[in-house]
Amino acid sequence: MTPEAQELERALHESTGTVTEFLEALSGEPVDAYKIRQHRIAAGPTNPLGVPEGHTLTRRAVILRGRLTERPFVYAESTIAGDRLPAGVYEKLGRSNAPIGRVLIEHHVSIRREALGQPREAPGEVDRAIDAHIGASSFSRAYRIVVDGRPAIAIDEWFLPPTHEALRAR
Repeated sequence: MTPEAQELERALHESTGTVTEFLEALSGEPVDAYKIRQHRIAAGPTNPLGVPEGHTLTRRAVILRGRLTERPFVYAESTIAGDRLPAGVYEKLGRSNAPIGRVLIEHHVSIRREALGQPREAPGEVDRAIDAHIGASSFSRAYRIVVDGRPAIAIDEWFLPPTHEALRAR
């Protein structure tokens, strides 16, 4: 792991909030989730949420981007078990550009994160500009969010160069 990636991993570990809160504090601007795609899928026989095969899940790909500068900080792919989230949370994720962390905070949902190591697979093609940023990413991770004792969201994240730049400028 590069020193840059180690510094980012340490900063994330020391952060007590969500990734959204971390990015907003780091960048000094609000961060929104710009959806690239969101669709329903059937769970496979093995999945990070431990739901039965065939269970309906939502697959979501977003870029967490600064609202003012439009700098792309994180590319994230999430798998969501909507029936394991409070109704208001799942509905807002479906209809807004709010990041998952912000929605969970707004709805006062108590969560726990469980590390899953590295992302399960490389991200699908996004667009040339973001593909280049993802290719330059020196830090990625995978984890799941547990709500009421059950895994509800699995997230793969790639931290893009503007995140490292903001960390260095801090």
